[in-house]
Amino acid sequence: MGMKLWCQLPAAIDISEGPAEEGYGGTLSRLFQRVARADTQIDVKPAVGAITPDLLEYPGLRHLNDGQIIRSGLGAGQGGYDALVVTCFFDPGLEASKQLLAIPVVGICQSTLLLASTMGRRFAIITSDPTYIGEVDDNIDRYHLRDQVISQHPVRTITLSSERFFGCLGGDYDAAVESFTAVAKGAIADGAEVLIAGCGLLSPMLTDRGVTEIDGIPLIDPLVAGVKMAESLVDMQRAGLPVISRAGRFQGTPAEAVERALAQMDG
Repeated sequence: MGMKLWCQLPAAIDISEGPAEEGYGGTLSRLFQRVARADTQIDVKPAVGAITPDLLEYPGLRHLNDGQIIRSGLGAGQGGYDALVVTCFFDPGLEASKQLLAIPVVGICQSTLLLASTMGRRFAIITSDPTYIGEVDDNIDRYHLRDQVISQHPVRTITLSSERFFGCLGGDYDAAVESFTAVAKGAIADGAEVLIAGCGLLSPMLTDRGVTEIDGIPLIDPLVAGVKMAESLVDMQRAGLPVISRAGRFQGTPAEAVERALAQMDG
């Protein structure tokens, strides 16, 4: 029996940017075809009413944007989807989405950090912008994995400017790959046994170019971890097994309450 996954992008991203075989949309399509089951349908959804990717460097705007990501993701529960995957490494709106939706909800950061903790003694995260470091570092504590990261600068960033990095989305990934590799070698020297590409825009560039390890150290693409986690949770749910606790933090929200709240906010 197949399944449908709703992959929620964090911004108003034109996934058709660049030639179909070269742009970010084509890269995502190749990635998901490579790792998902043959009978898994993956629909990539830009966030409705969200900011553009270049504005993600501003923390205040990122938090303002979280509400739009949550609202966009609500479509997964109304469209017959089996799970929602939030494809931003900040895991924006993850807890709220788990409370609002009855289907499994997966954040790529949480999935990746948990996977990394099983693959090696210490991991390091390399993201795509210096302004992301603090928030990504907070997620390490949020998921109680501080003992699993390298002690010195566990979250690092590539050295490209924002303009140069976002220019790579058209399909020319060489500069991003080269910068990531150079930074990764420093993290390895500081004890990293597992590497994480800590950005859902950056990671598929690396996977598309065949970079799955650096100097023998495995590299995790969070989009891969998120999709495989979602598939596993759907399997568990179909087998009649619990996939979330509704006592406490992830107490569910009645559908009628969600509808009433949205109507009030729109009014």
